[in-house]
Amino acid sequence: MKKDEILRILIDWNFWGNYKDESIERKEYLKKLKSLMKTGEIVVVKGVRRAGKSFFSLHALKEKNSGMLISMRKKFAMLNLMKLLAFWCDF
Repeated sequence: MKKDEILRILIDWNFWGNYKDESIERKEYLKKLKSLMKTGEIVVVKGVRRAGKSFFSLHALKEKNSGMLISMRKKFAMLNLMKLLAFWCDF
């Protein structure tokens, strides 16, 4: 089997490529979050496991350059803050 054939087959199995957003947009919470994002301060979305924090954050960040999402899913996340700042300033 050639590489192109394998990739074509794998695309059908790719969850992210075939993903349908079936989440519910929480308009009141989004309105509050967007007003907090305009302050220039860091906004943290936290809550219990599987409560929808990631979907909520992604709904808030749909607009281009409206913010930055850093997911701390790993126990310890090692970030080079200077590289992160340089990346963000390039926008």
